[in-house]
Amino acid sequence: MEIYLESNDAGQVGRVMSARLSEQDIVAEDALVEQIDAYLVSDEVEPVAKETLIVVLEGIEAGERPRWSEQVKIWRGWSSEDSE
Repeated sequence: MEIYLESNDAGQVGRVMSARLSEQDIVAEDALVEQIDAYLVSDEVEPVAKETLIVVLEGIEAGERPRWSEQVKIWRGWSSEDSE
């Protein structure tokens, strides 16, 4: 996951998360979520790259994954705050 984030490859990040979510919902202190968190709060990442990733993550068909759904809403909120 880290290499995809470092190269701003939102599509691959989405595929990794989609595969993960096909097996289970995210868990507390989830390592993949923490990596995405770090990416989205980094000053070194351009806002457009952050927005692209959030859009990809929002598009994941995760079914009944309440923790995932809540996490995506949190990330969207961060993005809204940044654009103000």
